[in-house]
Amino acid sequence: MGERYETLNKNIFFASVIVTALIWGITYALIILQKEEYIAQMLIAVCICGLCAGGVVAFIPHRRLSIYFNVSMLMPATIIMLINGLNIPLAVMIFLFSVYMVLIAYRGNREYWNALEMNICWK
Repeated sequence: MGERYETLNKNIFFASVIVTALIWGITYALIILQKEEYIAQMLIAVCICGLCAGGVVAFIPHRRLSIYFNVSMLMPATIIMLINGLNIPLAVMIFLFSVYMVLIAYRGNREYWNALEMNICWK
């Protein structure tokens, strides 16, 4: 019985993280579509990238969640920019940043679990 609630709680947590990231990502995409709002667009780009980096690192123990968070936050606006031909250099940079965050998630996850295993072995 307890295992069922644990799984439910985990799924609710994961869903809430992804929904939150999607809200930020879609908001960024909507702001990108606003004409002549360059300062707001750059400001939210910096904020989104910072939030994404923090989230990726925070969720490193669960690699898939970390990657889904990254993609949910950065890809909606990147796709909108590429489809509409808006600020292509920024779209490419955000895409490369997203790839970098995926690599950080893989490496960080591996290092996290290796360090935890080593700590358990030493006790």
